[in-house]
Amino acid sequence: MRKLLIGLAIVLTSCAGQVDLGRAVQQLQRPAASSPAAAAADATAEAVKQVIETADRAQEKAFATGNPFVMRDTATADYYDELTQINSDLARGGVTGFTLVGIE
Repeated sequence: MRKLLIGLAIVLTSCAGQVDLGRAVQQLQRPAASSPAAAAADATAEAVKQVIETADRAQEKAFATGNPFVMRDTATADYYDELTQINSDLARGGVTGFTLVGIE
């Protein structure tokens, strides 16, 4: 697409007189404006990331304090039971702490 537009600018230059090729190339290099769908997808991804980070902090705190109740607000009943079991297994396995390093 980019090559086509540059070629079109060259053709227009030869037919119509002056075309500012530098300006045309700069416009091609500018990032396209975000579409509403892309903005919504970005907002959704950010919201999911925040939920994951909040739940992870709750699990870290529960593990560090030995109080699994702090995970109640960030997990369903079944997932809470699973997290409680995971924390117990980690402690029995010799883990002394953990932290979320990153989300991709």
